Amino acid sequence: ANAMDKNKVQKAHPSFVNVISELSPDEARLVQTLFDEEVLPKIDVRLKTKPKEGESKGHVYAFINFTTLGDKAKLEYPDLTPSYLSNLERLNIISCPTGSFQESYTNKEYYKDLEEHPIILDYKKSLSEDKEIEIVQGSITITDFGKMFMDAVLTPSEER
Repeated sequence: ANAMDKNKVQKAHPSFVNVISELSPDEARLVQTLFDEEVLPKIDVRLKTKPKEGESKGHVYAFINFTTLGDKAKLEYPDLTPSYLSNLERLNIISCPTGSFQESYTNKEYYKDLEEHPIILDYKKSLSEDKEIEIVQGSITITDFGKMFMDAVLTPSEER
């Protein structure tokens, strides 16, 4: 519809129709929440085995893109939020890199609720003595394409 409006045509991109068709209802709710939130923290949780003498260090990811956005968005399936974020990243709406080389907020309070979330605390308690976790703080970034998409298809919450 915006593509037909002379005043809004610059906000519309032909691929927006395809993007919308590739979103589940939960993902659409998540896009609205991403648009409304000012701060988008996430954590990745690495599971590490304490190395024995002569062994090298290694890790696997226990959680990637762990966030409370699914609860904030009141998703039908909030446990699928990491998968939804992966799809939004595939669609170039957001960027949420994994690992040590991602950007994080300097205000570490943004991560407190994530690091103290019952799922993370229960996971920590379930580990054997030879295992430990490392929490990698990160953030979700809305891409330029994502900003254009959101600007074209969403209404700011104060206008709803």
